[in-house]
Amino acid sequence: MSPSFSVVMPAFNAAAFIRDALAALAAAAGTDRLEQVIIVDDASQDATAALAERALGEFKLPGIVLRNASNLGASAARARGFACVESPLIACVDADDLCAPNRFADPLRRLDDPRVQLVGGDLVMFADPRFPPAHGHLPFSSDHRIRMPTRGEDIAAALVFHCPIYASTMTFRRSALEAIRLPRTRVGEDWLFAHRIVQAFGPAAVANTGSVLMRYRRHAGQLTRNAFLDNTPVYPVWEEILRAALELRATAAELTLHAKFSPPSGKPAPSAAEWRRWQAWSTRLEAAAQTADYVPAAMRRALVRIRAELESLRLEELESSL
Repeated sequence: MSPSFSVVMPAFNAAAFIRDALAALAAAAGTDRLEQVIIVDDASQDATAALAERALGEFKLPGIVLRNASNLGASAARARGFACVESPLIACVDADDLCAPNRFADPLRRLDDPRVQLVGGDLVMFADPRFPPAHGHLPFSSDHRIRMPTRGEDIAAALVFHCPIYASTMTFRRSALEAIRLPRTRVGEDWLFAHRIVQAFGPAAVANTGSVLMRYRRHAGQLTRNAFLDNTPVYPVWEEILRAALELRATAAELTLHAKFSPPSGKPAPSAAEWRRWQAWSTRLEAAAQTADYVPAAMRRALVRIRAELESLRLEELESSL
């Protein structure tokens, strides 16, 4: 028999979104294997919990609503939900996002491969006119698709630069939790989760479907406020990955440079001085990947792409100044 899965959904002040989220979840293919939806209300100050319970009944979804006495953050809320799961597989869904029709079916197919421990996929940003994003928040056009690498080695290389598997697209084996230390961070939890899976099982353990799994709602209440993840809160994520994957300890200046030019889109054009420093830093990254034997070929491909993007941005800026 195909293994069952449970959904873990952290929710905080999600009264405006949670019914839509559960409606999309119920409509997705693959829910014949759904064992339970575990919603963890993280001490919401609105009617999130009551509306969640009502929607579970309305859409005939098997599930429970847990309530935290105090706000613990998304990482801790998910961890509480994970601890209640008994099914072999766990899927993460956020309370303000919408499942695509293939949200569960596509990852479940990839998890038929016993080597694969964690699967994600692409997502599409969309704006909700009822809740316009704050100024400077997630500078993507509505219906912007974020495409993720699909092969394990390319995902492992991408981890050095950005988050290649978003939390709301993750489906993974419950048994994998025993092999890793769950991240507890304000932002970048999904990023570290994928990194620790790669460290424990190797690059073949991670995959993305290449299909859109989620519609990611842009609104002012999101934890991730812009394309650069506010950089400072995620410095510890980069520090851990650089140290664990590449055996590399970055200086504060190198980390700042890495953070500024690592996101997969929305990069600024580097100044002449920054461009020289980036070239030196990318050479150091490539050498470290070779020495640590951390997907060196995939790292080289990733660095070639980033160098080409930055060169193009510099050329555009030079042409515009003439």
